[in-house]
Amino acid sequence: MIRENRYIVLKLTDVKDLPEWLGLHLDRVLDEIDSIRRGKAKQPLQCVVIENDWPEYEPTWQAIEQRIDEVPNAEITGRTLAQNEADAA
Repeated sequence: MIRENRYIVLKLTDVKDLPEWLGLHLDRVLDEIDSIRRGKAKQPLQCVVIENDWPEYEPTWQAIEQRIDEVPNAEITGRTLAQNEADAA
């Protein structure tokens, strides 16, 4: 399995240090992304983020890799990888 960067994650403690004008621009971009997702009838994203310096990081990756390698994606979700990737686009 190839580890992919499929998300952009901003840590709120970093965002709060932005200059006010840039924070306002970021808010507008996030609002627009939310609007686009709603227009595609997509649910808001709910994710778990584990930073790479946490002890859970590598074991979590290993668990995901093991699950992907051992069980075809369609058996896990009832959907093919192509269907999931099309939805993510």
